[in-house]
Amino acid sequence: MRKILIIDDDIFFLKALKRMLAALGDYHADISTDGEQSFRSDEIMGYDLVMLDLNMPRPDGRECLLAIKASVPSVPVIIVTGENSTETAVEYLRLGAYDYLTKPVDRNRLKATLENLFRMKSLEEELGSITRHLLKNELENPHHFDKILTSDEAMLKNFRYAEAIAPTSKPVLICGETGTGKEIMAEALHLSSGRKGRYVSVDVSGIDDSVFSDTLFGHVRGAFTGADKLRSGLIETAADGTIFLDEIGDLQEASQIKLLRLLQTGEYYPLGSDTAKKSTARIITAINRVPEALLEKGFRNDLYYRLSTYRIDLPPLRERKQDIPMLARFFYSAAAKELKIPDQPDEKTFELLASYSFPGNIRELKSIIEDAALQQKIGQSLLDTIILKLNIKDITLVKKNSLRIKDVFGFLPTLTQATDKLIQEAMEETNNSQKDAAAIVGLSRQAFNRRLNIQKKR
Repeated sequence: MRKILIIDDDIFFLKALKRMLAALGDYHADISTDGEQSFRSDEIMGYDLVMLDLNMPRPDGRECLLAIKASVPSVPVIIVTGENSTETAVEYLRLGAYDYLTKPVDRNRLKATLENLFRMKSLEEELGSITRHLLKNELENPHHFDKILTSDEAMLKNFRYAEAIAPTSKPVLICGETGTGKEIMAEALHLSSGRKGRYVSVDVSGIDDSVFSDTLFGHVRGAFTGADKLRSGLIETAADGTIFLDEIGDLQEASQIKLLRLLQTGEYYPLGSDTAKKSTARIITAINRVPEALLEKGFRNDLYYRLSTYRIDLPPLRERKQDIPMLARFFYSAAAKELKIPDQPDEKTFELLASYSFPGNIRELKSIIEDAALQQKIGQSLLDTIILKLNIKDITLVKKNSLRIKDVFGFLPTLTQATDKLIQEAMEETNNSQKDAAAIVGLSRQAFNRRLNIQKKR
């Protein structure tokens, strides 16, 4: 509720304007015939708006306006007067008034003026909150983000931004490749918002308009064949909470129009009903592509801009390389507990994963580690399973940059053992051609033949 102070020496006008404000919306008005109140900054500070008459006994409206703007400049002032003069209006706007209304006050003009004023104030308050959160460089409630394991600065910045925008009711668009954790981020946003309602998640990819409408908005009895009873939609289920719509880029045109109307008016119609319902759910959506590609595909521009009032971009796992060993360790511990195997992996094996590109992101990493843990239970080493799972090109990079002799043998071999292994694999690689094998290991054919004979004698 917005608090408004009206100062005027006409008590009948004060009461009439107070009634008008009460009828217009969520406004509480206090009335005063005392212009001296304008000079008491501690009292003015408690109001969201002051409405001020010009023609009053001392102090007059000009003196009151100057006193308010000097002591409490953040409180807007609207001049309300019977004097209909363009020159006077311009003068008072120049002195700091937000607007200038003439008596008798037009109800529609007053409504539009207040809506514009408080919309601007809300944006300023939100911007101030976001700025303060980002400048603090720390979270007020870090436990809301416990499900997202990271030490990556871009992700930590996303946490701070998410916490800053969480208390607002405006839509949020989360962008990121498949498997980057968009749904977990949406859930963290809901936790940070403090909203009392439920968090509801729904994947809207691939569903036609009728299913979309019924899922979100519900239906009344008799809306279609088989609709033998009333069904509430997920928008109602998420009342005073959050609804997360995943893969929003796949929505059909008709569904996009309905979602746009919901965002514009805050109202929706259950299937088969002519009575609008009010939505109190905060809407968070997600796409797995860059917005430019979404718009090129034909997604409605007006809907996109509504959905992306706030936007969070989640980096792919390949850009969070320092997080990969930590995530792999977490997934392995969970799998080891479920499979009842010792939770004692070679930590260096997890470090090898940082050289892989992970096109499937965190979801792919989790799948690889869970399968590796299972294979380990039946006798295959963790390292061997991971190597088999990864792309050959990437494995070459892993071996070049990260793999050590000890990782191959399981121990640090002697020079003789390492040489024997090198000769053996060179022969296997060349189908037992001594000439080609010698070239691979960088020896003359005679020298290679001597080493091969020594190996055979052992």
